[in-house]
Amino acid sequence: MEKLPEIHFNYNWNKKLYNHYFTTIRLDSLKWQIGATYRIFLKDKYIYEGVVRDVVTCKIDELPKYTCFTDTGYNKPNTINLLKKMYSNKNVDWENQLLAVVLLEQLTWDKPA
Repeated sequence: MEKLPEIHFNYNWNKKLYNHYFTTIRLDSLKWQIGATYRIFLKDKYIYEGVVRDVVTCKIDELPKYTCFTDTGYNKPNTINLLKKMYSNKNVDWENQLLAVVLLEQLTWDKPA
């Protein structure tokens, strides 16, 4: 059996990992394939599997405000600052870098009572 790829989160921004659907904003915009299944980790602890349902690419200044609010819990300027700080060790050309806004579905979802 082929080992599933992994997505690691260091922090559960906006408590999004508790939702049936959630987004993640990533630098590697070409990596994501709709329909691909990933093992999801929070702070190196496996939590569940998720499947990519959609991927939208954009530059950092094109991030929709609502995506910023739902993904991080912050407004757009603060989300942009957060992303730049998170990726400060990657030598990113923010004028040209494409981001992937990845919509994931939690496969083990059991809706709250």
